[in-house]
Amino acid sequence: MLVFFFISGTFASVFSSVSTTELFADSWSMKTSMTQARWGLGVIAVADKIYAIGGLSVDGYAGTNERYDPATDTWITLKAMPTPRINFGIVAYQEKIYCIGGSSYDKEGNLEVGKMTEVYDILTNSWATKAAYPYGSFGMDAHVVDGKIFVVSGYDLFMYDPSEDSWTKKSDMPELYRSIAVFGSVVLDDKIVLIDATNLDPGSKPKILFYDPKTDVWNKGQVDSLYGAFRGDAVVTTGRYAPQKIYALNLAVNNVYDPISDTWSTAESMPTDRVSFGIAVVDDLLYVIGGHMPLPYHGSFTGYMPGEPLAINEQYVPIGYSSATVGSEHSKPLSTYLIVAALAITTVTITAGVFFYFKKRNRKGDPM
Repeated sequence: MLVFFFISGTFASVFSSVSTTELFADSWSMKTSMTQARWGLGVIAVADKIYAIGGLSVDGYAGTNERYDPATDTWITLKAMPTPRINFGIVAYQEKIYCIGGSSYDKEGNLEVGKMTEVYDILTNSWATKAAYPYGSFGMDAHVVDGKIFVVSGYDLFMYDPSEDSWTKKSDMPELYRSIAVFGSVVLDDKIVLIDATNLDPGSKPKILFYDPKTDVWNKGQVDSLYGAFRGDAVVTTGRYAPQKIYALNLAVNNVYDPISDTWSTAESMPTDRVSFGIAVVDDLLYVIGGHMPLPYHGSFTGYMPGEPLAINEQYVPIGYSSATVGSEHSKPLSTYLIVAALAITTVTITAGVFFYFKKRNRKGDPM
């Protein structure tokens, strides 16, 4: 019986040690920071890992490529992007990450707007150069729909075919909205949703535009109060662990768009007031990485200038998040289950052995 209690206690201890931290919907927590502080970087999630590439550090334009594992809350450094830059389009397709356009300085120190398309292969930890983006641009958003990559820059829209390594011009956004400054964009139900909130006038209204790649047509959504300044970002939850909604963040503001009701609301503010960061979603948890604190310009111009680059990594649990704990079954290592299973089998075996031993003694009339 002592052995039984010992095994049971060990089992409980191991099971407890792998139990996960509680999560609370509409709340923030701090995670391990990147190794290098950067803003204007590209952030993308692939196979439950998050990649943070490029950006501007205190040492200048960076090609730094770091990978974050939410399951272990750790970072590792991978092969750097060949052309250091900021504000480029980033998208993942078939185990590859496409970094498109962006800006940097040339050898003479002049601002240079790039057309380059550089592709990182996750499996081989290597980079390759593909067909250049047709126009030099920065502040771009990129998305995959039906095996094609769509890149939005200003009011231009281009489609890239990875199988053909070629670019095709698509319909520009409607003329009424061509002054739009893209705050962020997401893919929702195979449509690209563009959010305008990058304005310098707090009283101005945003625009929500929907682009259908199948028909090459733009449509307008709800116009509501969504304030922003400089460069924010947006992501969409999948609906698996949290209701499917668009989260658009800028400064400390956390705006939430409900595609069903076509309305905006606000959620818990981001702890660190910042812009020019990157966002990725893993298991419907948001990770807001890097950026810089905005410093106000002096003089008549109302706006913001870059402060010190940040390395911080803050996790947000969306509204209506369904799991009470962090980490799903796939986030636990196989060794954990092997240990638990071994302890369970050992417990059952010893218990059965002890039971049959005493039963046999009783049958022989042996005293207890």
